Amino acid sequence: MRILCIDDEPDIVSLITEFLQLIGHTVVAAENGRRGLELFSADPGAFDLLISDVKMPQMGGLELLEVLRLGGHAIPVVLVSGHNDGSVEEAAKGHALVAVVPKPFNLDALKQVLDDLVE
Repeated sequence: MRILCIDDEPDIVSLITEFLQLIGHTVVAAENGRRGLELFSADPGAFDLLISDVKMPQMGGLELLEVLRLGGHAIPVVLVSGHNDGSVEEAAKGHALVAVVPKPFNLDALKQVLDDLVE
């Protein structure tokens, strides 16, 4: 699977990238939502999944999700968030969100989401 990973924290991007590559995926990383949107827009068919942090400067994950959906893109999206009170899921209703993985980051939860997508 080719995955676009977007997070403004370099350590998180590194962790996710290394983990996903270790389990056989190809990862392209972006440092914020605007850069992620540029990479996606350059070749929308190149990605099978988008993983994005919710809170980032320039464009957060929810804004990015909305822009993609308004543009007619149905790519699966997994959001990563430190807000685990259901507010992210609520805000993403109607946008075909696949999952929200909580921070602090849980690689097992991310792997389960990916396994569920492949099944």
